[in-house]
Amino acid sequence: MTGQPYGAHPQDTGEFMLGSALATVVLFESDGSVDPSTENWNQLVRDGNGNVVFDQFGRTISVSGPNRIEEVKDRVREGLQWWEDTLVEFYARMYQGVAPIHSLDFQVDFTYAHNPIQTGYEPISRSSNDYVFWGEDFLKKVGFDTFESIHTDIRSFNNSQRVKYGTDWAFTIFVVDDLNDPDDRFAPGGFSRAFAFAGGRFLVSLASRPASTYAHETGHMFWARDEYQYSGASYTDLRGYYNAQNVNAWDNPDPNYVRQNSIMEAGGFLDAAWAARMSSDSSLAMIGWRDSDRDGVFDVLDVPLTLSGTGYYDTTQNKYRFVGHSSVDTLPNRNSSGLQNDITVNRVSQAVYSTNGGGTWMVAANYDSYEADLNFSISLLVGQEVLIRTQAVDAGTGRVVATSRETFRGSTSLPTSVDNPGIHGFAWQDSDDDGTWDVGEKGVPGWTVQLVDATGAPRDLAQVLEPDDFAPTTRLNDVLNGVTVRAVGIDVKDDRVGAVSVAGGSTGTKVFGHVRQGGTDVWATDWNALTRTLRVDFDQPTTFISIDAVALGANGYGRLEVFDASGKLLDRYTTGLLQGNGWETMSIGRSTPDIAYAIARATNETLIQLDNLQVGPTSATRTDALGAYALAYLPPGSYHVKATPTLGAVLKDPVSGIRDVTVNADGKMAWEPGTDRPSDFVALSDSITLPWKNPRNALDVNDDGLVLPMDALIVINQLNSTGSRRLLPPSGGNAPPPYLDVSGDNWLTAMDALLVINYLNGP
Repeated sequence: MTGQPYGAHPQDTGEFMLGSALATVVLFESDGSVDPSTENWNQLVRDGNGNVVFDQFGRTISVSGPNRIEEVKDRVREGLQWWEDTLVEFYARMYQGVAPIHSLDFQVDFTYAHNPIQTGYEPISRSSNDYVFWGEDFLKKVGFDTFESIHTDIRSFNNSQRVKYGTDWAFTIFVVDDLNDPDDRFAPGGFSRAFAFAGGRFLVSLASRPASTYAHETGHMFWARDEYQYSGASYTDLRGYYNAQNVNAWDNPDPNYVRQNSIMEAGGFLDAAWAARMSSDSSLAMIGWRDSDRDGVFDVLDVPLTLSGTGYYDTTQNKYRFVGHSSVDTLPNRNSSGLQNDITVNRVSQAVYSTNGGGTWMVAANYDSYEADLNFSISLLVGQEVLIRTQAVDAGTGRVVATSRETFRGSTSLPTSVDNPGIHGFAWQDSDDDGTWDVGEKGVPGWTVQLVDATGAPRDLAQVLEPDDFAPTTRLNDVLNGVTVRAVGIDVKDDRVGAVSVAGGSTGTKVFGHVRQGGTDVWATDWNALTRTLRVDFDQPTTFISIDAVALGANGYGRLEVFDASGKLLDRYTTGLLQGNGWETMSIGRSTPDIAYAIARATNETLIQLDNLQVGPTSATRTDALGAYALAYLPPGSYHVKATPTLGAVLKDPVSGIRDVTVNADGKMAWEPGTDRPSDFVALSDSITLPWKNPRNALDVNDDGLVLPMDALIVINQLNSTGSRRLLPPSGGNAPPPYLDVSGDNWLTAMDALLVINYLNGP
């Protein structure tokens, strides 16, 4: 179904315990080449090709004696099933028996239980710390033994398993045979019977351990801490997606605190938790099971989807059409361990609509992706209103986990856009010159819309700091008004930031540089995660910032984080993998001006370059295919918005081409739905030219005086070549014929071909 959650890097293999997870179980068989072989797994019945034979119940068959391999498999399954059952019990206790909204599905790969890994070591006779030796034998067998550490390699293997099985997470379970060991313990010098390396890496257990051990160690796979004495854990420990505190630890100093039964404890506390299918509140918070608002959705997934787009009544279909985009969003990852990537397993599952004010929701379209382009039609009577939203549905439970932050409200009377932060509106053609946007009248694409001042001059809210505009090593710290950029970290000599020449940045041949720590000034362009970072401070908080992360040689990941005046993390942007000459713009916009400072850096132990800083929102845009435009992330205040027509169009309302629009304190445009939109622009009915529509006969695409199948074929071939697109004004050799705009909307779409086909098929 998935293979890697949204926002996760390949090394993020166990960030929170929700969704699906793959456990790979690995047994080891010593061959006596290094240590004396004291342990032997039972032999399994195999066919002539060496493949394991299963009985009618799907279990392996021992050649002789007890089938200890099946016993281990049973305990692993039981330990993992315990967590699935505990999620159900959690809902029963916390929500009075309400069925779970979230699902948890553990899958198991027993390939290397049926075929134990040959090793020269006898793991049980050694200290547990020697896992680095026999663990490497497994990695060699599966082709993941590199020059990196065993922890990096095992995560790479786990990620490959995740992709292979299509799960959200993956980890490995090493099982050590101890049948003949006198004390059923590893040799002194490390852990005695079981241990784990947290965050989706691996756990190790002796074969004799009970199922509860596998449940306990699996908790570590998703960042849970131990709570018992002598474990090395403490009340002050913080870990997990929320960086939750280990409140139930043995050394909680509060004399009134009553310790809870917990699977992350030991002895009686663990046994009681196992029997009751429960764990401490703090341990569950560490694995992601925390619901701050008590709505049944855990915080990590209780994040609205984004929704943008425009709806209008399509007279060619007599249906209401919505065109837009939706994506999942993430909660900032505050884990003090791991990579701190913002991750979700939510998916854009459905677009739904309601024609009775939200009383009943019906599915308009199904999706199954982290982001989706929306384009669907709804049967709607003229005069009806409709609500549209997107939602994430848990595939296991079928229940809604999250809906879009905004709910679109539209009607057949006029096109409407989603009410996102900033100013949004339309340019449209008043075909009957009655001053009202009637059904069938269309928006006008390609108009320039921009903010202007009281004199009509362009008003630019954005400031851009582009290293290419300066001589090499020019100091750039205070170039922008009200903005200070500086290098931060123990590896920089001072806070200087300058323009430094490189082979290639995102926009030219210079990027932001810092001065390395040391005597003589040496400028460098490599920014890392902690010791060489770029900080941007604002005299007055802003709503928008962007900066380009540029690959530096091998693999790289960029990160941009924004904070408020108190230092609270507001939002984070992490790039995808950057390689070669690759780069990606990291941008963060807020509905209100609360960004006090930002930090740009690398992550995941990589290096990047930084280029092309923009502070403040964009002040100009163009109307899209439906005539819609949006100026996002504008600070609260009053604005003059100017429209400049194209294609020879003439403005009818307002004649000046300037509208006065207010953005409220919440970042939204001041407008009461149902009233005239203060941000629209109207063109005279006869002023819009359609250069790609045949003025003699719109259906005659090749202008030969006939309407034939060839006319439809010409449009279809163009669609196959370029896809749907706005038809730009003719220039040079790019001029009709062919006249591709059969529908007369200045766009090339399938409708242009369909109109010809319908004519040819008609009576």
